[in-house]
Amino acid sequence: MIVCCGDSITAGQYLPEGEKSWPALVTGHELIAAGVPSDTTRLGIERFPRDVQERLPQGVIIQFGHNDCNRWDTDRGLPRVSLKAYTANLEEMVQRCRTFGAQPFLCTLTESERSERHATDVRLYSIHLHALALRLDVPLIDARYRLGFSSRTLLMEDGLHLNQEGHRLYALAVQEVLDEWFD
Repeated sequence: MIVCCGDSITAGQYLPEGEKSWPALVTGHELIAAGVPSDTTRLGIERFPRDVQERLPQGVIIQFGHNDCNRWDTDRGLPRVSLKAYTANLEEMVQRCRTFGAQPFLCTLTESERSERHATDVRLYSIHLHALALRLDVPLIDARYRLGFSSRTLLMEDGLHLNQEGHRLYALAVQEVLDEWFD
């Protein structure tokens, strides 16, 4: 069993009825979708004991970032989770996976067309996620670059959430890494 811990991208938020998010499209592996819309890495750590650790999975796919780098007016321009805290939170999730005997996987952030500021922040957070994966020797699922992710055709009108084709391509990137790792 592999738990997919993440935000609205993992949850498949806004997909029309009958369409499936990427965890449901991966075949040959038992994936449990534990994505919660609007979640940040901070909130993900809070639910990690219940959603991940109690299940004792073989692997954990960690997909967070878009909400972490959101900047709300109420935060006076600060990101919801600072880049430093984002990186530390991901590192804690990786360490928790390893402590509980699960293989962690990190997922890149998909593109954002929500605003130029958000797109820039998403690129920055994704760069730090890449560096963390290298530093901690964690397999990286790079849906954004590995499959030539093109936001113009794979995102919904909101400029952030994946459409069904986006979820299909994301699932292919996940499938490729899981097949290599667990084969």
